[in-house]
Amino acid sequence: MILCTLIISACSSPLDKIYNQETERNDVFSIKNEINKNDFKLFINHLSDLKLEGQSLHERSYSSILTEAQKMHKEEINSLEKQHQEKVKNEKLALEQKQKEEDEEEIAREKEKMQLICSGKWGVYYTKPRYLEVNPDLSESAKKLANTAFDVDPKVTWYIFNEDGTCQIMDDLNDDSFRRRKSNKVIQRSWKLDGHRIIFPYGKNNDVSTKRTIFEILTLESEKFEVIEIDEGYNITLKSETKMVKLE
Repeated sequence: MILCTLIISACSSPLDKIYNQETERNDVFSIKNEINKNDFKLFINHLSDLKLEGQSLHERSYSSILTEAQKMHKEEINSLEKQHQEKVKNEKLALEQKQKEEDEEEIAREKEKMQLICSGKWGVYYTKPRYLEVNPDLSESAKKLANTAFDVDPKVTWYIFNEDGTCQIMDDLNDDSFRRRKSNKVIQRSWKLDGHRIIFPYGKNNDVSTKRTIFEILTLESEKFEVIEIDEGYNITLKSETKMVKLE
């Protein structure tokens, strides 16, 4: 009988013992050697919390205290994970909403820009070549001419932009000599708005090849339209500053 008692006692885990304040120190030491470090940390912290809260431990086994600590820890981890997922979800929704608002604002700005561009006839009243920026090797005489600004008659040099992507142009400037010429010929070209640029693609007009032209918009107001004009020819690229005013 004594032998059986000794065997049962030897095989019993310290976790199966009922809490006893007098043997607590030895019991905790034995439990520390029984479980892993993480579980022991949960156990000892929860035991301390229960004692600080004044809860009765005299009918509690150490194993029940450990199980309760593990359960509470798992619930805390799950709660934190849920909070994290909710935070990520809310941040994603906020970013999507912000992006949507920015897209709507950009669409509104583009629409307003398109309406301003297509609001009437834009007459060119000033142009200044900036050819040296793209062609620094011009001759001295060409350099002098390339730095000369010109006042232009807006009634004979103008643009009408249409929202369908077409544009009527009366261009009374000769790009090669910078001299006025009275052609009184309106040409039509296609165009598109690309952010802060207006692009006229390569094409043909009355069987004549047209170069690719880009207007980099500097100022766009109800009565004023200023651009940097870049003409991309097949052999040379020209650049100039162009100012326009609303005619009608």
